[in-house]
Amino acid sequence: MERKWHLVKVLIGVGLVVVVFSAVHLVTRQTPEPPPVVQKQAEIKENEVVLPDHLRHLSRIVVRVRTHKSSGSGILVKRGKRIFIWTAGYIAHACRDTTGEFSTAAWVSVPLVNGTDDVPASVIRYGGLDGPALLELYGKHFRQGEPYIPQSTVFAKEETSSKIGDTVWHTTPFLSLATKGIIKELGRVYQSITYDVTTPISVAGSGGGGVFTEEGICLGMVMLGSADLSCFILPSREIRRWAKAKGVAWAIDPLVPMPSEEELKKLPIED
Repeated sequence: MERKWHLVKVLIGVGLVVVVFSAVHLVTRQTPEPPPVVQKQAEIKENEVVLPDHLRHLSRIVVRVRTHKSSGSGILVKRGKRIFIWTAGYIAHACRDTTGEFSTAAWVSVPLVNGTDDVPASVIRYGGLDGPALLELYGKHFRQGEPYIPQSTVFAKEETSSKIGDTVWHTTPFLSLATKGIIKELGRVYQSITYDVTTPISVAGSGGGGVFTEEGICLGMVMLGSADLSCFILPSREIRRWAKAKGVAWAIDPLVPMPSEEELKKLPIED
């Protein structure tokens, strides 16, 4: 018999972990308006390491995303002068107002040449609490200079074949270091959603952040953690399939043409 997994949501605020038994429950906490508050740094663990030189750019494409009720991570994508953020659906969910509309902005800590700037972002596509969400920065709200993003996130292709035992890296805006682990399981289905599983690499605030190969390719997004601290990631192949089905493949595949402004305005936030 397959042993029972006890899953936890790994993020929704630094230091906040919610244990989930038969289902995943969303718990949020109040977060003040920008400028960002100083968060208590998570305890350094054995698997935390310094990023090698060829992966240093990851610290600029995995960013902090917070709303009035939650805080986690996101993955930056550049298309021309526009900047988009992939994050977990349960973070974007907190952008709903009392009527259920996505009218409340999220705040993204965008990297500058020196430091960061908190910039508002709107939800443009939402895949449910346990799915991905796509945000876009309000481009005219940079208060402290232009963003410095030397490289956009490169997502693994659908046909990319990861193997159990492959090394993975994870960086989070809540730590000055990165974490390193390995893939321990591929294609695990939990509540009808397919995940890949890694050894412990996430901390509180990691949710929505990326997991990367030794070459800096994004294998997926941190979504859940288990009782033994294993990390459940939504694979890039699943995000690609969802993006293609929902008309936002251009936000994950640079070879797909960007839609016009009029086409973007017609795009529904959720189906």
